[in-house]
Amino acid sequence: MDIILLLVLAAIGLVGFGLMMAAFILVARAGGWEPAMWPTPHIPWPLPKRLMIIGAWLGVVYSVAIVVLSLIGALPWLR
Repeated sequence: MDIILLLVLAAIGLVGFGLMMAAFILVARAGGWEPAMWPTPHIPWPLPKRLMIIGAWLGVVYSVAIVVLSLIGALPWLR
């Protein structure tokens, strides 16, 4: 059970990291931070902004879950 939980958490962390990297690539392709983040009349939340927010939240979920698991002693390498 511990291994499955850790694999799910690792997947969440990797997806969050991947979304953040994709957002940074889109910001670079758009020519900088401001052109990539400015809302337009048609798109109030541009794709790089949405990817960053989702990636950051997945990173927070991953971090909090690892801290909670380490506090309750559920991580196999801390036993």
